[in-house]
Amino acid sequence: MTMKKNNNKVNLLNGPNESLGSFNNSVVVAFSGGVDSSVSALILKNKGFNVKKDQSYFLWKLNSKTLKKVIFPLGGMTKEDVKEIAKKNKLPVSKKESQEVCFIKETNNEFLKKYIKEKEGDIINKEGSIVGKHKGVWFYTIGQRRGIGLSGGPYWVIGKDVKRNKLIVSSNEKDLFSKEVSFKNANWIRKVDFPLKVKAKIRYGHKGDFGVLNNNKLVFDRPQKAITSGQSIVFYNKSEVIGGGIIK
Repeated sequence: MTMKKNNNKVNLLNGPNESLGSFNNSVVVAFSGGVDSSVSALILKNKGFNVKKDQSYFLWKLNSKTLKKVIFPLGGMTKEDVKEIAKKNKLPVSKKESQEVCFIKETNNEFLKKYIKEKEGDIINKEGSIVGKHKGVWFYTIGQRRGIGLSGGPYWVIGKDVKRNKLIVSSNEKDLFSKEVSFKNANWIRKVDFPLKVKAKIRYGHKGDFGVLNNNKLVFDRPQKAITSGQSIVFYNKSEVIGGGIIK
């Protein structure tokens, strides 16, 4: 697949002569790192054509001015469709699906340890008692169960005190669930009148659930598992992305 600009028009070409579409005075955004990435539908208003690969979660930082000049040319295609076009045009196509970070070959922690030093700290329970040692809170994620290195479990990571380098764990999985989410750095694609009933996603793989949005706080109707600081929370009005923020 190639892009050709001619007289202020951008044409997507399937081969040397066949045009897939012409977009006048618009910015064409493929929103993919290559054929191996999730290149299915990114239509903001109707979410993805391919629900399993929907990428609308990542678009909450855009604004209405930008969106007026953005077109997603792969929006009506599945990943398989794009791979087939790539094969016909003799472009390299990955045979494997990306399970973690698509551009690294090792595990996430193996990659991080190349750039971040280990720093031993305490593993504590909810009461503050020390139950073990860890090698750096940045190597663990909220909700993690495996690889904590504690006997007598199972244990789940329920919190991280980065300043004091303490990892907080619990043997009760219910401690991972909560209903309230505070967030910062909010961006609203459309004007929002609070309070507002919305559907929200707290991570890319989250199916989303309903709650009441009020300024920089959301209260879910039902408890959600492993709400994680630093992740994006994205809000939908029906199937339209209306904005988002960063979980505190």
